[in-house]
Amino acid sequence: MAAVSLTIRVPEESERDTVGDVLQVSLNLDPARRAGRLFRMPLKDFRVAFDGNKAVATAAEFRFLQWFAGRAIPMSGIFGVATLPEHRGGGVMRQVLSSLIAKAYDRGTPITALYPAVLGPYRSLGYEMAGTFNEHRLRIDAIPAGIGDASAVREYMPTDLPSVRACWSRAMRDATGTIEPDGDAWWTDRTFDPKMDPTLRAVVVPGLEGDGIEAFASFTRTPATGTLEVAFGLECQPLAAVTERGLRALLAYVRGYRGLGQWVQWVGAPNDATAMLIPEHGVLHHWRYPWMLRLLHVDEALRARGWPAGARAQVVFAVEDPMFPENAGPWRLSVADGKAEVARVDGGDLKPIAIGTLSAMFSGHLRPHDAVRVGLMDVDDPAVGSFATLFAGPDPWTGFFF
Repeated sequence: MAAVSLTIRVPEESERDTVGDVLQVSLNLDPARRAGRLFRMPLKDFRVAFDGNKAVATAAEFRFLQWFAGRAIPMSGIFGVATLPEHRGGGVMRQVLSSLIAKAYDRGTPITALYPAVLGPYRSLGYEMAGTFNEHRLRIDAIPAGIGDASAVREYMPTDLPSVRACWSRAMRDATGTIEPDGDAWWTDRTFDPKMDPTLRAVVVPGLEGDGIEAFASFTRTPATGTLEVAFGLECQPLAAVTERGLRALLAYVRGYRGLGQWVQWVGAPNDATAMLIPEHGVLHHWRYPWMLRLLHVDEALRARGWPAGARAQVVFAVEDPMFPENAGPWRLSVADGKAEVARVDGGDLKPIAIGTLSAMFSGHLRPHDAVRVGLMDVDDPAVGSFATLFAGPDPWTGFFF
């Protein structure tokens, strides 16, 4: 069916079930998971294509803050991208996503990110791979005795939420690409709600003075290979620690599950430092998946971003962005003392950089010299050296899969 015959709009409450039908069929959402999540989904943040009263394609957004070099930028996190099989290939999803992206653009949100099932459709909308989601797995029997004080760990209580959010923010702000939910709902409805999984348990490590949280973890049990069929692993989503004491206490607590407990899994940086506390080679990189980024407002994203300490550079560049021509520039970016000034200038005959390429360099995932090596920038482009200085930093990653 041609996409032009469909209506794209925000769904009404009475249409929640037909939206759920699309998600269940397209994303292989099992009925139990659908029942647990569908009633929580904020329909106001959806865009849905309807064929009469039937939903045929969906997409939605979460509001996040995303950290880059010590500064957080408002980000639109795209999720729930789904199309019924009989409506694929006609351009309907492009229209739905374009409507949602335009909403974020009009709101002034500087950047948008997503996890792709495939790359091509999102690249055509200006997204590019910009970082990774990394799951690490540690054998519980590899955690040494005496690694920390397990008695410092206690059960999470709802009154801990402000301190837990502060702990997460402190842990994420020094990384690149990490995200922070904008509001309490993500934490109350997902991270700490046992309705999401009856095996869910959450623990915290309070500060020594009883003020604040040094570390926390929310985890579920999943079947694992072991001597007995009741063996399990612990999947943390999330885990964060801002002190050595807090991290060691969590590891000591996890060690208490040894026997039936086979492993503990958490999300962290590609080179997560937890392995430095384990005497043998017990931490494995279990799973890695890319996320994609798109700059919606080039000038505002650059002004909002943090920059490497001591970095000073000026660069003039142009951008190719068919979806939002206002991003074309040319732009002059001047960075000094951790702040950026961005202004439109006369760029002459500058060869524009594709918005996806700029987005991947912005996150630090694509090194400018690698952009040259794969033909995304010209070797003689004077912007290469300046971008290499300004976008230098640790590999970008995120702590939540959405």
